[in-house]
Amino acid sequence: MNMKKMRTIIGAMVLAMVVSIGCYPGVQPTAAEAFKLTSLTPKAISTKNVKVKVKWNKSSKAKLYRIYRSKALKKEPDSGLTNKQLKYKKIKTTGSGTTKYTDNNVKYGRWYVYKVVALKKKGSSYKKVEESELSVYTGPDTMMWDDYLYADGYVSSSRIDLWIYYGDQGMKAQGFQIYRKEVGGKYKKIKTIKRKKNKSYVTYKDKTVTTGTTYKYKIRSYRKVGTKKKYGPWSEVMTKRAVKKNGVFEATYLDAALGSTVDEMVVQLTSTEKMGNLKFTEEFLYQEDIDATTYFKVYYSTDGQKTWTATSDKTLVLKTGKSVILKLVPVVWVSDGTTGSAQATTYTVPTEGFTLQTNNPVYYNNVVSNCTLQIGSDGTGTLGTSIAEEYVH
Repeated sequence: MNMKKMRTIIGAMVLAMVVSIGCYPGVQPTAAEAFKLTSLTPKAISTKNVKVKVKWNKSSKAKLYRIYRSKALKKEPDSGLTNKQLKYKKIKTTGSGTTKYTDNNVKYGRWYVYKVVALKKKGSSYKKVEESELSVYTGPDTMMWDDYLYADGYVSSSRIDLWIYYGDQGMKAQGFQIYRKEVGGKYKKIKTIKRKKNKSYVTYKDKTVTTGTTYKYKIRSYRKVGTKKKYGPWSEVMTKRAVKKNGVFEATYLDAALGSTVDEMVVQLTSTEKMGNLKFTEEFLYQEDIDATTYFKVYYSTDGQKTWTATSDKTLVLKTGKSVILKLVPVVWVSDGTTGSAQATTYTVPTEGFTLQTNNPVYYNNVVSNCTLQIGSDGTGTLGTSIAEEYVH
């Protein structure tokens, strides 16, 4: 669900309440005092029907108002929908002294768009001078993964934390359910959580995961209407793998002794089942911290060194439990102030060896960025090199 959309979608509730306001995309007031639809207040009549109170502020130009309602929509209305697609139906005409109307003919658990048009008298007819639109969802709150909070979520080989946000696009939820499945399996409910007072988000720690397994999660809210529990729409699916939070990958020299001087190095990187996927970016040059003029051009082979592909030509992904062979060719960058060129050089293989690990990770939507190749088995970064890549859970 896109929280940045400019409309406010409101849900049905047993006890009526005024909700936050906003404009349906494409119709924006010119000022805070401008004519606009200000609120939609739904109230459940039954498990099938809802009445919606429509309110708008007064237009100084209006002699009368016309209220329109779109057809019932199963999905959230997109900002690009036309009037023809929404199939507006005029449901009421009121005088200039009226700024509210109650619609008693609305289905439960659907999206609607309401439009109020202000008209002025021109001769013997009326002309539109202003209009405003607002969306409403007539069911329980939609539930969302909170990207900003989830960015700090914890992932390991034995636990996955889920950060869940209560939306305002429906009636106030009394709680929500979490469903989970493995790839290729069926969704099963793993938890029902009742809403706590004044809580806008919830953290759930899933400790029933299996190392190396990928899981898909989805959530939905609920609220009772009478004695029957009614559900909100499903959230987007969140995919997570139970792997180590930070990746550490074993590196083995294949063609050079430690301490020797070479014009290229061939290294095998090996992952384990507990690691996430390691994704290398298109442009892939290592730069030595100790000498800003020395770089590595990087190639990789997946067929036992028979063929080599530059990482700048094709993105490399080292998948969980797999190995890849890298060829690192050191070069010196020479610049005349306007153009640059690469000059071949030799490089001494450090006696400490090296490992590849994620360093100072930044989390967002399953991805760790800011990874570092550490030359030196202790991982101190004495001869560390900055690389641009992603470690994906």
